[in-house]
Amino acid sequence: VIMAGGKAKPDIVAATGVDNRALIPFRGKTLLDHVVDCIEKVEALGDIYVVGDLPSSSKYHSIPDQGDFVGNLLAGISRVGDSPRVLVAAGDAPFLTPESLNDLISAPVPPYTDIIYPVVPVELCYAKYPGMKRTSVCLKEGVVTGGNVMVFRPEFINIQSDIIRSAYAARKSPLKLAMMLGPVVCLRAIISLFIIKGSLSIRVLETAAGK
Repeated sequence: VIMAGGKAKPDIVAATGVDNRALIPFRGKTLLDHVVDCIEKVEALGDIYVVGDLPSSSKYHSIPDQGDFVGNLLAGISRVGDSPRVLVAAGDAPFLTPESLNDLISAPVPPYTDIIYPVVPVELCYAKYPGMKRTSVCLKEGVVTGGNVMVFRPEFINIQSDIIRSAYAARKSPLKLAMMLGPVVCLRAIISLFIIKGSLSIRVLETAAGK
């Protein structure tokens, strides 16, 4: 499921003439085309569903924009049938590679896992793409940023849509996200941000999110 309902900022609209981020031209094709072409190269992935008011294509199934992120997510999930897992990707991620997707979907996880979310050392992003701005957080494992794709168990999306909506609204603030995970995580996040770097670990976040 490719989330492609995002609107472009006014300066981008003025420069490109398009108001949907997924349709911004880049290196000879749209950002959406880069994502679709990448996903097509991953044999383990099935049908592609694009959510957003975009031109139709033989490469994917089109789903109309529902007006907000969670609505679009639920609309996309409703189309995947009985698939045990669904990959959700941003429609404006032109640097996505088949190799990274294969790494993500082949990661060994317990069968009851609801969410697989990739984290990346932020310095790798800055080294490869100077000037790019990324929301990041200092963890025990290093300073990391989130990936632009996730893998979900479809049933989880339907059951936890309210929590997902709140998490999406807080996505640019690591502290707000920590508050959603409880007082212990919030305290560790504050200590990690302002006092002792690395007081928060991925394992602690996984455990809190699971609860």
